[in-house]
Amino acid sequence: MQFFLKVVNHLLPQKRLLKTSPPLFAQKGFDAVTIRELSEEANTNCSLISYYFGGKKGLYATVLEKQFEPALETLSAISNTYHLSPRERLQLFAKTILSYQTKNPLFLQFLCNESTLPTSSGQFIVKQYLTQSLQIIHTILEEGVQSGDFKSNFNIDYAGLALYGIINFHANSLFAALPQHWDETLIPELIDLYLYGFAKNSE
Repeated sequence: MQFFLKVVNHLLPQKRLLKTSPPLFAQKGFDAVTIRELSEEANTNCSLISYYFGGKKGLYATVLEKQFEPALETLSAISNTYHLSPRERLQLFAKTILSYQTKNPLFLQFLCNESTLPTSSGQFIVKQYLTQSLQIIHTILEEGVQSGDFKSNFNIDYAGLALYGIINFHANSLFAALPQHWDETLIPELIDLYLYGFAKNSE
């Protein structure tokens, strides 16, 4: 019993650091957060940050992994929805990403921080998320062109960047001012408006 309690007490500071550090990193950014702030917020000793994570950089990298790895898994699941039409796939993509961001409110802040002031810790995993997101959108738009659902006279790369921005930044600002249940009807409307410019029937 004493051994069990010792193990539990040994792990508690690590769990507290992983629980209390994400809001600090998200709100202030990696550079502005001090070791002292992190340890005080977690009610633990400064030296334990180095003991468990190899320092502030290691703790930040672990926090980013916990934010972005589930998002990457979500993207992988979306990429395997070939039974849906291009329009339905884009709607599913938007709804799924926005749902993930709603359940993980710090995610978008980390994404913004790393987009404007990238760190060596976040460079790889954030770039992976961006690349995978744009690849999925590009693939779906390309399929829509090949199937005849979309026009062929538009720049797929530009269109992909536009949709990425709508989903990851603009829509979140809009949803913050609207009742929560609106996202169920608003997302398809946003996608329809987005698609109108190069949908085949708008020529």
